Amino acid sequence: MKERNDILLNDEYDLDVSNGDFICGDALNQRQALLLGTAEGEWKQSPIAGVGLWNYLLDEDNAEVLKKIREQFKADGFVVSSLIIEGNEIKIKANYA
Repeated sequence: MKERNDILLNDEYDLDVSNGDFICGDALNQRQALLLGTAEGEWKQSPIAGVGLWNYLLDEDNAEVLKKIREQFKADGFVVSSLIIEGNEIKIKANYA
């Protein structure tokens, strides 16, 4: 598993700071959560990034959201090895190549 260190965010999605310093660490799960939770147009530096997961909450067919997740993860450099929706849970196994 390739580790991608970055500045970490806290539970409120604010910069995680300790003793006046930013906390850095493995941001793999954080990056995945941010891609899922944001929609296209929310990232100034990459306006087409983001799944906008809430747009698919009431959909009966999961094919479109699965396709969108795969596309966005691939564009960010992830290799998705497994992607399953079971009830209200999304299970993703993805890592950087």
